[in-house]
Amino acid sequence: MAGAAAAGSLGAAPVLAPQVKEKLDQSEVRARAKRLFGAYRYERMSRPDRTLVYDERGAPVATLTEGARSAVFTGGHRRFAEPASTRAHVDSTSWVRLAPRPWRFGAQSQSWFTGWFAAQPGSTGPDALSLAMQYVTGAPRRVDGDGVAYAGDAGFGPLVGGQRDQQSDFYDYLGVPWTWPDGTTSAPRPQRYRDVDCSGFLRLLWGYRMGLPMVAGARERGVPGLPREAHQIASSDLAVPLFDSGAKAPSGKQLARLQPGDLVFFALHRDPRYLSHAGLVLGEDNQGHLRFVSSRQTIDGPTMGDTGGAARLDGAGYYPRAVRRAVRL
Repeated sequence: MAGAAAAGSLGAAPVLAPQVKEKLDQSEVRARAKRLFGAYRYERMSRPDRTLVYDERGAPVATLTEGARSAVFTGGHRRFAEPASTRAHVDSTSWVRLAPRPWRFGAQSQSWFTGWFAAQPGSTGPDALSLAMQYVTGAPRRVDGDGVAYAGDAGFGPLVGGQRDQQSDFYDYLGVPWTWPDGTTSAPRPQRYRDVDCSGFLRLLWGYRMGLPMVAGARERGVPGLPREAHQIASSDLAVPLFDSGAKAPSGKQLARLQPGDLVFFALHRDPRYLSHAGLVLGEDNQGHLRFVSSRQTIDGPTMGDTGGAARLDGAGYYPRAVRRAVRL
């Protein structure tokens, strides 16, 4: 099996419609948007540059970020919990979807966007947050029609010298080979079956399940794709920067830029700038803290829990001290 159409995915990577070449002034953009979406209102914001979409009653519909394919829609209430490892839970009305192309203001008048956007409000199909929770402690195994177990409680890696070894990628977890854009193929390693490290977990979610392109290593010339390691993902061509706090923890203003689905990166080794760990923002938990999910050595796999340190981005603790960067895909 190869590429994003492999078993267990949400489908092949979207076929993108041709770009609309005509240039529109803002009045025409607004006129077309109103004809297509009724009374939807678009409000542009900064840090990061983004567009908030409201319906005719003024209720929030979506947040679309310049240069990003991920979009956050307001929808039905859900609760994310992992009772085996934390008493905290996240109540959320955010649904994180992946657009066929990066958002640019003015796209609301283009056919590729209107067809995709119209199907999103009110949809309860799998999104980035619900998919992430399909791999935490106790998550049930899910098998596709080809017999590939594409979801379920995941490990981190085999024991090596008394510690869980990283280097487990998404195809190790799946137990299927993967062919990259350059034509090379990676074979799954049997000793790593059902295991996935922190960056492999993000590739399992955003690449295999949601359809973002991936590359074998750091990057390929002329091929945009989600790379292999955490620090590479943080600076990839697909990532819209949200903040970089250097060698120290971010400020409250920087953390306030985060929304569910964003990726956060941590410096967990001696070098206070080296990004060695990555996770995905779930949202504010019932204790008032920003909570994330990531694959960890300490609990042997993906978790939103507190084993080996509470999965929080703010306040005191191991992970809040180690946060360094955040991006939006």
